[in-house]
Amino acid sequence: MKLKLVFDLGGVAIEWTPGNFVNDLCQLQSRQENLDRLHAAMMDAVFQDFSPSSDWTQFDCNKIAVEQLARNIFHRLRSSAPEWDGSALNIQDWIGALPARLRPIEATLSWLGQLQDEQVPLYFLSNMPKPFVAPITSHRQLFSYFDDGIFSCDVGLAKPQAEIFRLAAARFGFTSSDNVIFIDDNKANVDAARQFGWEAVHHLNVQESINIIKRSIGC
Repeated sequence: MKLKLVFDLGGVAIEWTPGNFVNDLCQLQSRQENLDRLHAAMMDAVFQDFSPSSDWTQFDCNKIAVEQLARNIFHRLRSSAPEWDGSALNIQDWIGALPARLRPIEATLSWLGQLQDEQVPLYFLSNMPKPFVAPITSHRQLFSYFDDGIFSCDVGLAKPQAEIFRLAAARFGFTSSDNVIFIDDNKANVDAARQFGWEAVHHLNVQESINIIKRSIGC
């Protein structure tokens, strides 16, 4: 069976630390004594537990504009964290500044280079908002390693929806004779990939993922 690897991007190949990013929004409020509670409220207001039905997932699927996303987050914060003194415009500016912070992870770049040298076909399957795509793809070294890939915003589907795995398998030309392994830092996405029929690795760090894949292919 021919080994083919499908990578998530955020948290695997690109730096994506939502908790750290949300800290910036928390600091906009004037009273600092309840930052832990505010941070939890902010994470829920922004990402809604990363639910497939969340506004952020709709943003990933290009079904909601950044202006509406910012307003929706702000309205949730008004009820869950009324002490926060920011505005919807602050939230919109914060979202707009995120792509510049999404830089390639050096250890993953090194791993991808090794895999390419070994002639392993490489693909990506990423939940990614449309405004983030151009800044992300400007990292040419990273994207030079992939044979193909799918951004959720381009297809109107997002992980962990089964349809996006089905679409990826068809687009990438996978067959029943391929040994497809999917690498993602989100457990729900890993579970969905396994249910679809792929092998999958819950990514915690590069070396651990390398070791798991080596064990799975017996080398």
